[in-house]
Amino acid sequence: MHIIQHKEPHLTRQSDLIPSGVLHTPIYIIGAGAIGSFTSLQLAKMGFINQTVYDFDTVDVVNLSNQFYRHTDIGKPKVAALRDLIESFTGEHITVHNKAFVGSECGHTLNGIVIAAADCMSVREDIYKTCKSIAFGVRYLIDPRMSAETLSLYTTKMSDVAAQAAYEKTLYSNEEA
Repeated sequence: MHIIQHKEPHLTRQSDLIPSGVLHTPIYIIGAGAIGSFTSLQLAKMGFINQTVYDFDTVDVVNLSNQFYRHTDIGKPKVAALRDLIESFTGEHITVHNKAFVGSECGHTLNGIVIAAADCMSVREDIYKTCKSIAFGVRYLIDPRMSAETLSLYTTKMSDVAAQAAYEKTLYSNEEA
């Protein structure tokens, strides 16, 4: 019996589920809080290391109970702390931007998969409009939303006009949130 050696042994258990060719897909995570920080970690542990994370906030003591940060991260920019944690857990580097996502400034760089993990509906709408305006750039928009007792997950294939229309119906104002 011949055993095939995986070139990245830590990914061996998932190699029949996740083809290695997709691991270099660009992934943009906008928001490094409760959803974004853990999503970034899980993706990195699965081998998705072509990540770019945007967030302008700093780690506060109130973030420790539901976000992927340590006491020693308090006061640090969330993206810097997340970058260090990802490197510590996986040995890999992710790209981070310690600033708010503004579609008109950042949109030209988006492609691949975008994860809207911001805690503000107006930012989610800006992310969506930016993804929509980039012809063939963004393949999928993933929008996980959570509150105290509920979780919703919206996925949109950006080349599908019907999927875009369905997603638009899920958007609402910050006041309604």
